[in-house]
Amino acid sequence: MKASKFVIAIILSLAMLISAAVPALGADSANDTPIIFVLGLNEDELIDLDTGENVWPEKDGVIGDAIKRALTPDDIKKIFSGDYKPLMERVKDEVKNVAGKIMTDADGRSLYNIGPKYTTDLNEDFTRYRDPVRGYTTQNPIYYHHDWRLGPVTLAAGLNDLVEAVKASTGSPKVSLVSFSYGTCIASAYLEKYGMDSVKSFVLMAGAYNGMDAVGALFKGKAAVNAEAIENFIGAKMDDTIARQLIVALVDVLSQFGIDKGVDLIAQQLVKKYANSIFSIIGRLFFSWGSFWSFVPYEDYDEAKANVLSFNELSDEFLAETDYYHENVQGRNVARLESAEQQGVSFGIIAQYGATSIPVTPDSNLMGDTNIETSREALGATCAKAGRTLGDGYVQANADGHDHISADCQIDASTCAFPEYTWFIKNALHVSNSATRELCDYIIITDTQKTVWDSETYPQFLILTGSGMKPLTKENDVDLTPYAELDFFGKIKRFFSVFKLFFKWIASLIK
Repeated sequence: MKASKFVIAIILSLAMLISAAVPALGADSANDTPIIFVLGLNEDELIDLDTGENVWPEKDGVIGDAIKRALTPDDIKKIFSGDYKPLMERVKDEVKNVAGKIMTDADGRSLYNIGPKYTTDLNEDFTRYRDPVRGYTTQNPIYYHHDWRLGPVTLAAGLNDLVEAVKASTGSPKVSLVSFSYGTCIASAYLEKYGMDSVKSFVLMAGAYNGMDAVGALFKGKAAVNAEAIENFIGAKMDDTIARQLIVALVDVLSQFGIDKGVDLIAQQLVKKYANSIFSIIGRLFFSWGSFWSFVPYEDYDEAKANVLSFNELSDEFLAETDYYHENVQGRNVARLESAEQQGVSFGIIAQYGATSIPVTPDSNLMGDTNIETSREALGATCAKAGRTLGDGYVQANADGHDHISADCQIDASTCAFPEYTWFIKNALHVSNSATRELCDYIIITDTQKTVWDSETYPQFLILTGSGMKPLTKENDVDLTPYAELDFFGKIKRFFSVFKLFFKWIASLIK
C-alpha cells in the first residue's frame, strides 16, 4: 500500500513539474489559429510537369562546370585586352544550357510546361496540421507552395485561395501568416489586395518586401564592388575550407596594406566594362520574372525599368503588374503596417545581420545576412558597415525613452518605422531555421501586439549560436566579419600567413 502511494506521489509530482515547466502544452493555451508559411525564392523545386523530371535547382556541379566551359584561360587574356565578345557568347550559351528551361517570355509566363513540384490541395483537411496539445505552430505549418518566378501580385491570388480554403476546412475565422524572404513580398501584396479581415497576426522575416540595394544596382546597370565587401561576403558564405581561409586572408592583407584601393580601382573598371554586359545576358533569365522585379527598391524602380527596357522587351501587361506592385504594395509598406496596427492585427518584423549583403552595390559592404540588406529588412534601421560598429560615443538617433542600440553597437533600431515591433538576429544568415521559427511563434501566437520589451527571452537583439538563439550581450557577441586595423608587425605576420595558407592549399590539391 505504501509502495503504491509512493508511486502515485511520484507520478503526481512529475505531472506537476511538467505542467509548470511547459505551460504552453496546456489545453487552454493551445493555439487554434492555423498558420500559413509563405515560402521564399528558390524554396520549391521546379519540375517538368509533363515528365516529372527535376528542372531546378540543378544538380551539384552543373553550374561549376558551366562556368569552367564559359571562362577559358584564353578568354582571361582577352578580357584585359578588351576583346570580350567570345566570352559574352559562351556565357549566353551556358546560361541557356543550364537554366534555359526556367526562362519566361515577355509576359512573365514560363516558356515550357514547368511548375512547382509541390502544390497544396485546397480540398484537403487542414485540421491535420494541428498538434493535439500545442495547436497550430510554425513547426508544422501549412505551406503556400508557388512558382517563385511569378510576381507577388499574381501569387497573392493563390495565397488568398489557400487562406479561404484553410478557414473553410478548420472553421477558424482567421489565419496567421509567417513569410520569409520573397514570401514577404507575396504576403504584403496579399494584405494590400485582399485586406486583413482574415488575418489575426503576421510576421515579415528576413524580408525583401522593401527591396534590395544589390538588385537595384544590377537592374540600373550600376554594379560596383570593393575588396572588403568581397572578403566579408566570402567569409560569411563559404564553408571553413583552406580555400576560403586563403581568399579571406589574401583580401585582408590587401586591405591592411592599402593595396585594396588599387584592387578596387581595377575591379571597378572591370565591372564597368564587363560585369554589366554579362549581367545583361544572364539577366535575360530573370528580367521577365515578376519576383526579381519586386526586389528593385521603390526609389530605384523608374531608373531600373528604363535601363532594362533599353535592351530587353517586356509586355505592357507584365509592366502594369510590376508598376502596381511598386506603387501600391512596396510604396505603401509603412502605411499598410500602420493600418494593421489600427485594426488590431498584430505583427512583427524580423531582420537578420552580422554579414554583408550581396557585394555589388556602389555603397558596398552594407550590413546584411549575405542576401538582403538589414536596413531594408528592418524598414529603416541605422546599420554599421559589415564588420564595423557605429563608433565610440554613438548617440541613438531617436530618443523615444527606450534603448534601441545593440550590445555590439552595430544597429540603431530607433530609426526603424516600427522600432517596438522589430527584432534583430545576429549571425542568422539568409535561411529560416527552428530557432527563428520559435521567435515567429512568440510573435504571432498571441491575442495582443507583442513588443520587443515584453520578454527577457526574446528582446530586440538576439544572436544565433551553435546552441540556439540567445539574447545578444557583449559577452556572447561573435562577429562573422570582424574588422581590425593591425599594427606594422601584425600586418607582416598576416602577410606571411597568406603564404602558409597558399602552400597548405596546394598540398590539399595534390592529395
